[in-house]
Amino acid sequence: MVTGQWYHIAVVRSSGVTRLYVNGVANATTYTDTNDYGVSSQFTIGGAGDSLGAAGTFTNGHISDVRVTKSAVYSSAFTPPTSPLSLINNTTMLLSFTNAKIIDQTSSMNISTFSGAKLSTSQEQFGTSSILLNGTTDYISQVGQSPGFGKGDFTIECWIF
Repeated sequence: MVTGQWYHIAVVRSSGVTRLYVNGVANATTYTDTNDYGVSSQFTIGGAGDSLGAAGTFTNGHISDVRVTKSAVYSSAFTPPTSPLSLINNTTMLLSFTNAKIIDQTSSMNISTFSGAKLSTSQEQFGTSSILLNGTTDYISQVGQSPGFGKGDFTIECWIF
C-alpha cells in the first residue's frame, strides 16, 4: 500500500475460511477460521488488542464507508464500489460519516469515539468526511452488543487512506 491513497479493504469469512481483499483482489493467504465471534466480543474500528489503551494496534489515517454484514458479500475478485456503500441483505452496521455525524445507519448500534477519533473533512472517499485516527490511541466502538457473527459467514469492509 502507498501512503496518501484510498484503498477498499474487505475481510470475508465464508464457510470457515477468511480472506482479505484489497481493492477487490484476494490476498493469496487464507485463514481457516474456527473462532466463535459471539455477541460478547467487543467490535472496534481503528483499534485492536487485548487492552485497547495498553496493548493495542491502531490505525493511523482516515477510514470511510464502513459496512458489516452477516454474510459473505464477495467470493472472488471484484471491482471495488464506486459509490457509497449501502444497506444490503444482512447488514448489521453501516457507517458513512456524513452529515457531520458518526452514526450507524442500520439504527441497531450506538457508536462511541475514544481518545481523539473525530470526523475530518480533509479527506473523503464519498460524501464530505471520513473518520480521522491518530495511530496511537484513537478508535471507535459499538456500545452494547456486537454484531455477533458466531461461527457464521461475515464481511467487514471499508475504505482506508
